[in-house]
Amino acid sequence: MFFSVGFSQKSTEIKLKANKTDFQVSTLKSTGFTVKSTISELTLNPVAFKEGNFMTLENQSLIKIYDEGMPNIPVISKLIEIPQGAKVELVVKSYDEEIIKLSDYG
Repeated sequence: MFFSVGFSQKSTEIKLKANKTDFQVSTLKSTGFTVKSTISELTLNPVAFKEGNFMTLENQSLIKIYDEGMPNIPVISKLIEIPQGAKVELVVKSYDEEIIKLSDYG
């Protein structure tokens, strides 16, 4: 059985503080590396399910993880080669946060 609900809203672009979407490795040493990532905009797309109308959050540089039962929030995903037996430590030195009220966009 095919189920469809009419939901006629168009995509909405949300401009963020960053001037451009970018992912740069700025320092690369045998002991570690530094990454800077920025996102300049997000796209809200309407989707309709039998449970109701929802919005997806997208950006062409992000991917979805498709983890069943979890929110479908896009993430940055990059493959990093690590030598076998190496000790791995992730340190977030700084980040900027921008809170977006989705209700401001429809």
